[in-house]
Amino acid sequence: MSLDYLKAQISTVRQEAARAQTFHSEEAQRISRDPNFTDAYKDELTKTNTETAKTKLRDLREKEKALVADKAKEIEKALDAKAGHTGSDIIAFRDAQDRAEKISDADEAERIIARALRNNDDTLAYAVFRRALEARWAKAVNLFADEKPDATEAAKDLVNIREEQTNNFERAMHYAYFG
Repeated sequence: MSLDYLKAQISTVRQEAARAQTFHSEEAQRISRDPNFTDAYKDELTKTNTETAKTKLRDLREKEKALVADKAKEIEKALDAKAGHTGSDIIAFRDAQDRAEKISDADEAERIIARALRNNDDTLAYAVFRRALEARWAKAVNLFADEKPDATEAAKDLVNIREEQTNNFERAMHYAYFG
């Protein structure tokens, strides 16, 4: 899996945000310079322009967040599918997920992944791997990825997406309107 397409989509949305910021900033300047407008009318137009800009940028920010979340779900589904499709596989995976959710620290996750991999218990290994991804326990994630090269790229993509989901400052800067 490659995140190139997602990055291109995000770039397109951010370019649209930049265009919106430029348009609304220029509109704000045009309003403030127009000698035919009263101060009260300028205030009204400026307020409307600002609200329109903020709404547009908020919608674009939400669009970006949805793109990232959708890609994360797609990768998670692909990884979960590796646990199997039969009824017994699904039950085993659900039980393994219940066990993985109870893991409270990275060391415990590493021990359980290592044991599961040694015992060819892929179901438990995948479940703990998913827990480690959510908790950002890098050593446990890497341990799993090293042993399961078919999942390595997807695992790395999911880690990168998790980082993208939590990088709120960078996202905020792309969608802020300073009018």
